[in-house]
Amino acid sequence: MVFVYHVDMSQTYTTLTRGLNQKESNRNNRFKSKKRGLDLADLAGWDVKTTQTLENYISSFQSIPSTRALVASMIEFSQMYRDINKSPFSTNFWTDFEGINEYRRGQRARIQLCKKDLLESADGVNGKTLVLTSRAHKIFYQEYPLAQLRKQKWNGEWTLVTYDLPENLRVKRNYLHTKLVRLGFGCLQKSFLVSPLPLEEAVQELVEGQELTAHVVVLTAKRVLGLTNEEMAAAAWNLKELGGLYLKLLEVLPKVKKAKDKKLLEQWRTYFLAINFKDPYLPFELLPKGWPGERCKKEFQKLGLPGLLRAIFGR
Repeated sequence: MVFVYHVDMSQTYTTLTRGLNQKESNRNNRFKSKKRGLDLADLAGWDVKTTQTLENYISSFQSIPSTRALVASMIEFSQMYRDINKSPFSTNFWTDFEGINEYRRGQRARIQLCKKDLLESADGVNGKTLVLTSRAHKIFYQEYPLAQLRKQKWNGEWTLVTYDLPENLRVKRNYLHTKLVRLGFGCLQKSFLVSPLPLEEAVQELVEGQELTAHVVVLTAKRVLGLTNEEMAAAAWNLKELGGLYLKLLEVLPKVKKAKDKKLLEQWRTYFLAINFKDPYLPFELLPKGWPGERCKKEFQKLGLPGLLRAIFGR
């Protein structure tokens, strides 16, 4: 005997699609909640454009491996780590984490950093402590080359690169642009890049290696006519947007503290780190007077190291 079942496929499809859409919607809501910022955005009264810009920064920050984020934080916020008497990776310290997953992520990061020769034990005043190796510092300054000039006085000279490559060399043109940015150049115009670092030799090696000598001009100059050094830096690295975001965090921070809401404070920390990791770390001579990034950094440091580590490992 054969049983024949008549199924309304359109109804089945509609039901299935509705279920999948609801599941996707729930996933997106959880994703947005994890990405944070919606509550903080409401408290601050940010417009849609500001919120979207910050969410893009958050997305970029979420993609950074925890080990890399930890190395950068240990250099950029070294004072926060020095304030800890015990090793910041001691068992007691990690109990500040709210969940076992954050603790495990932190421990995995510590093990990975040691295996990669980025972290090592050293004798400190209070016994053994963990410090970054010279290799870790080298990697950080490769990622943030301009930060080197915060350890020494800038000599006032710019390295300028301009190029004109035909469309049939588009792949090499894009590669050249990407490599120049990684070396520490900012884009004053689409094919006109500037850097306060002495990079003539590095650029020459790059250009010769790509056989682009006939298409690229490299110069050094004290200034570009019509622009002050500060104006040139602001244009090349979009400091207007970056500074504006720092200011918005400073403006909302009193409200966050007044609310005494731990979740809002965690959101504020995460937003700060997302913006700070996009900061090119220009020498102070090239930053606008009263640069809000430094003020925001001081406020962030006051909130303590446990919150910093939760922001890194709780993502």
